Amino acid sequence: MADEELKYGVFNKPEESNPSPVVSEIATDLENNRYLLFSILDIVFATPLLEAKEVLEMVEYQRIPNTTEYFLGIANVRGDVIGIVDLKAMLNVKENQNEQNDLEKPVLIVFQTSHGLLGIKVDAIRGVKDIDPNEIDTQPHIKARVPQEYLLGVAKTSNQLISVIAIKKILNDDDMLTIKRSMAS
Repeated sequence: MADEELKYGVFNKPEESNPSPVVSEIATDLENNRYLLFSILDIVFATPLLEAKEVLEMVEYQRIPNTTEYFLGIANVRGDVIGIVDLKAMLNVKENQNEQNDLEKPVLIVFQTSHGLLGIKVDAIRGVKDIDPNEIDTQPHIKARVPQEYLLGVAKTSNQLISVIAIKKILNDDDMLTIKRSMAS
């Protein structure tokens, strides 16, 4: 199936059936072959499409004191308060002088978590892509910028390597509780 152009907005998701609790979460993530591709600088990442609620242009946010440097703050999006995390800062991705991202405006990928809505700031959306599970190495022997517990695998497509990550797992419970407390203030 060909890559699809992604428009900003809410994803139309099919109604979810009751999944078996026996099936591992990673296997479930990899069973659906559709992934949302995004980039931080020149690094391309993918996350299971059904995990994302929507994609928005970057919104204004209010900073919250005494939080981690990658937690940017909170924003009001159509009446919902969402926490905003800078994935570039969280993964400690540094810009080289050669890498310019002036032409692209950052975007938010919004996820529903057990602690509420969370927006992840990324540099750009690259589209939606079908990736065959056989193209994903679930046990890559590499030192990645993404901690291994969040890395679902590395997809080897015809022209690039894509780190497949579980965004909802990137923040630990302490981070999420801090963000939730900030959103409640």
